[in-house]
Amino acid sequence: MELGEEISNFLKSELNLESIELDACQADHPEWDSLSYFRIIAALETKYGIEITLENINKFNSITNIIHEIQRQKNNRWLL
Repeated sequence: MELGEEISNFLKSELNLESIELDACQADHPEWDSLSYFRIIAALETKYGIEITLENINKFNSITNIIHEIQRQKNNRWLL
């Protein structure tokens, strides 16, 4: 399964949505409120082994940004 599809399915489940577009962002879905935002980022941190910090926490407000941040962190691990 492609990462975008995986994140989309994850958000559908977390937000109790029937569907979500790959270009969706937090502003598009009232269900994606501040409480669910923190629940989502905590789950992503565990699921993908990424680190969410004060510097990158605001990057988890859209599917595209989530994908880019997961890929960035995974690529950085290979460089270490």
